[in-house]
Amino acid sequence: MSATVDATIFSSYFGNCPVVKVEGRTFPVKTFYLEDIYEMLDYHLASDSSAAIKNTSTKMSKNARLRNIVKSSRGRQNLVQYGWDDDEVVDEEAINPHFDELLYQSYSVTTKNSLRKLNEDVIDFDLLEELIIYIDKTGEKGAILVFLPGMGDILSLINRLVLLEHFRGALSDWILPLHSSVSTSEQHKVFQVPPSGVRKVGN
Repeated sequence: MSATVDATIFSSYFGNCPVVKVEGRTFPVKTFYLEDIYEMLDYHLASDSSAAIKNTSTKMSKNARLRNIVKSSRGRQNLVQYGWDDDEVVDEEAINPHFDELLYQSYSVTTKNSLRKLNEDVIDFDLLEELIIYIDKTGEKGAILVFLPGMGDILSLINRLVLLEHFRGALSDWILPLHSSVSTSEQHKVFQVPPSGVRKVGN
């Protein structure tokens, strides 16, 4: 049930039945932005990461492509790629169109370079792995909850985490999917308390 539902509408629909209100608890929330996470982890977004922006040339005739390749600053290197019969030639100057260096003057060069080449439309699972391990090692007691767009992304993260040395053995049994398509028995495990020394990771 949504926390923002208008209970009076449902009450009136069911003949003005009584509404029971249970007081909840609020918890302090501390916000970390992506650049803060990069700094905290000393994270470097690799050029070959799936989350790194890739700007490729459009397909064109071989002669036209060859002329453009030779004129480019990476002419020789791109010629090698061309010789391997690649359909597209990678543009080294691809950058995140939303990146504004003036907003990140107080951040490290590594962080700025990572933000510069970040594709904001792609989930960086490498970063999620590092962040979850960091929280597990340094964070206070409690579970880790990861919000992801869909079941495919949830399973991708779970499959990656259970292969890590950090989550071997009993720890991997507490990396749990949270989705409406998950069976009732699996959903019940989310509410169980893990053994001492084991952190629950739900996503």
